[in-house]
Amino acid sequence: MKGLVIRADASPAIGAGHVLRTLALADALAERGVPCAYASHHLAPTLAARLENAGHTVAAVTGEPGSSADLNETLALVDRLGASAVVVDHYGIHAAYLDGIGHRAGLRTIVIDDLAERDLPVDLIVNPNHDPPRERYARANELRLGLRYALLRKEFAQARETVRPVGASVESILVTLGATDPHNLTPTVLEGLSALPFAGEVVVVIGDENQHRAELEGAVSLLPKARLAIGLRDMAAAMAAVDRVVTAASTTTLEAMC
Repeated sequence: MKGLVIRADASPAIGAGHVLRTLALADALAERGVPCAYASHHLAPTLAARLENAGHTVAAVTGEPGSSADLNETLALVDRLGASAVVVDHYGIHAAYLDGIGHRAGLRTIVIDDLAERDLPVDLIVNPNHDPPRERYARANELRLGLRYALLRKEFAQARETVRPVGASVESILVTLGATDPHNLTPTVLEGLSALPFAGEVVVVIGDENQHRAELEGAVSLLPKARLAIGLRDMAAAMAAVDRVVTAASTTTLEAMC
């Protein structure tokens, strides 16, 4: 593979999961000498810096996600990089956009999908959910379906050696409902924990772009040993250090189970 362009966004409304799970792929390819570049409509400066510090190029997409302007800017990045494949991890990009990529001779189109709601005309679909419906992807040339294809960053495998043994006693809990928690459900979780006979440590992890920080600081104060961790860089180590993890149904669930 000559190079890879990844089309993924992160924002307070959609969270950072699309970018962070593709980062596992970008890092693995970079170790094999394949240059990777992100085409993104919106990235927080801290997240863009994280990608760049990992050795990946970050290019801004100014066109509305899924639009022809977006497609043209992404293909321009393909040309600059000399990429041979485009990975799309985005719920707002549909068949017409993917056809535009596929019409480029020699350019492979890969989609990371976990909805199984769209019949996508691409070379390869990766859906890491448990037993996704194969029949929903009739137009894809190849499929990689199931948990074995989950995109998990290397540090989660490395952290296995330090995971605390699972026992009946619970002394620490990590709570994370995504980097931005757009529906602001974390206070509800903390309210539930405050009603339990639990006096252990609670670590609440949020991203730099979470819009509910002030409210969360108040919710954290309801628990005697709770603290807010903002922009945590080593989630794997943080998960390995606690007895339980409360999280959303997302790639973070697979990270906690790794």
